[in-house]
Amino acid sequence: MHKPIWAFYFLTGGEKDSGSKKHTQGMGHAYRCMALIERICSRSLAQCLVITNKNNHVKNRLENSNIKIISPEKFFSQEKTDTIQLTFIDVNYLEKEFIHSLPGKVICLAPRGEGKLYADLSIRDTIENDVDGSFKNPPLSGPQYAVIHSDFLIERKKILQGKPKEKNSIVVSMGGIDHFNMTGTVAKGLIGLSSKFSIKFMISSDYPHEKSLQNILDNTTAKSKVLKGEKKLSSHLANAELGIFGCGLVCYEGLSVGTPSINLGHSEFHALRGKELEQFGVSKYMGYYDNLAEGGLVNQVKSYLLNRNLLKETSARCMDLVNGEGIDLILNRTIELCL
Repeated sequence: MHKPIWAFYFLTGGEKDSGSKKHTQGMGHAYRCMALIERICSRSLAQCLVITNKNNHVKNRLENSNIKIISPEKFFSQEKTDTIQLTFIDVNYLEKEFIHSLPGKVICLAPRGEGKLYADLSIRDTIENDVDGSFKNPPLSGPQYAVIHSDFLIERKKILQGKPKEKNSIVVSMGGIDHFNMTGTVAKGLIGLSSKFSIKFMISSDYPHEKSLQNILDNTTAKSKVLKGEKKLSSHLANAELGIFGCGLVCYEGLSVGTPSINLGHSEFHALRGKELEQFGVSKYMGYYDNLAEGGLVNQVKSYLLNRNLLKETSARCMDLVNGEGIDLILNRTIELCL
């Protein structure tokens, strides 16, 4: 008996062409889908099909899995779709007509735009809604639905068993592409930190501002290191006492390993998410990255790392909020509600 086909449609890096801060499609969309695909395969639930734009990260991650990867242009013009049972979409701002043209039941994982209103099921890690309107079916939303890759679950187990974090350590991760160079803005904002602090700046091979970042770090006192194309983000996040992020998927990955964060936004949606995480008591939202108050980032880092009791309490709250079971929760609820 043939397994059903579940399709995944996601795009990355659209802001490189459009220059739009609002319409970014970060690598988190790809990582979320790939983590779900890997779990679907391990549970033998379905045969997966990936529809995405050209991306070496995706190709390398899935190259040994025998999963078919096809371009959107080819899929929507040539692919036979009558055998597709479910289509998972993780693209922001899709329109109603496009959603209705997709094969099978449609599950929307993308948090932004009106597309989630018209899908058969909307699942997202953010409670706040950025658009007005009624959902086709009641959405599933909240941090419990955060997609956490198995690499982080391994590190989580070590922490629960008592593995200590590195004192006064910080990880900065603003997304794989970071076309707007939020990483450089953070680096400038941390110049006032002393040598008692250590900072790891995580960048991808697609990051276009490496030289200017290094020039900034040459003038810092804190122990700073740039890690490019690092595959084991999970271990670095687990070892860190604090993260500085851009309100993306990495926030939730950090929470799963007990790492609270300082978050910066670049759109109204990211402001909603940043404020929501702050209300949960696991993060501090400091507003838009290009409107940081002078000295604000350094002061916030110190308020976390120099208050050891508060840091310990916050770390425990992080792990309670995101327990790493989001993938199976998403798949089980999808099967229950859509099949």
